[in-house]
Amino acid sequence: MEQTKNETKIENKTESKSESTAAPDNKGKPKKERKPLTEAQRLKRQKMIVLPAMVLVFIGAMWLIFAPSSDKEQQPGTGGYNIEMPDADKANRQIIGDKAKAYEQGAMEERQENRNRAMHLLQEENELNEIVQLVGKDSLSAHDQLTLEIARMLREDFLQQNAFEGEDSYTSLEKQHTLMKLIFAFEDKARRAVADGADVEDVSNLPVRERIGRFKAVPSASCRAEADAVTAAMTAELDGLVARARHA
Repeated sequence: MEQTKNETKIENKTESKSESTAAPDNKGKPKKERKPLTEAQRLKRQKMIVLPAMVLVFIGAMWLIFAPSSDKEQQPGTGGYNIEMPDADKANRQIIGDKAKAYEQGAMEERQENRNRAMHLLQEENELNEIVQLVGKDSLSAHDQLTLEIARMLREDFLQQNAFEGEDSYTSLEKQHTLMKLIFAFEDKARRAVADGADVEDVSNLPVRERIGRFKAVPSASCRAEADAVTAAMTAELDGLVARARHA
């Protein structure tokens, strides 16, 4: 009996060995090498990742923009969407309602700037007059002499008013603003001409200087046309002074 048992054990061992030798060994097989991706395949995979991400971002942005508000904030008939247009007349807004208001606001800002400029010139005149009383006008520079001339134009041509003159007894705000703009245009052009060599005395004696002084008597209906004509004459006369100074 023991002999038969030993024989059966030996047979089982031999069978198991034969099966183990017959079974294929997967671990011993060589692994297949992966081929590198081509440029077209890489682009294709990138598109498969990027395009869905872009779609998700777009959908999220549209949702944030057009998402309905909560039930408490919804107005009847709006479906929860924001349909309110900006109101130009609301407080704490910098939007101008219409073109007329925008023009009026721009004109008021320009008038305020010209007013401040005129006050500064008149203040400078007072300071320069003290120097003139001490050492004389000839001691001033060309810039300061021109400042005195422009301040005199402001006092005599703009601030003084003739109650017996029909056009000057009552002057519209637009005409006053036009006259002040003419004076400051003369100042700007005259300073450039003096810097280019023109004499201050010759600038003060130009014929256009008298036309600016008579602008108060111009009817309001034709003040714009006269202002354009004075501006053109101003440019021509000052350019002539500069040309003569260069050829002298």
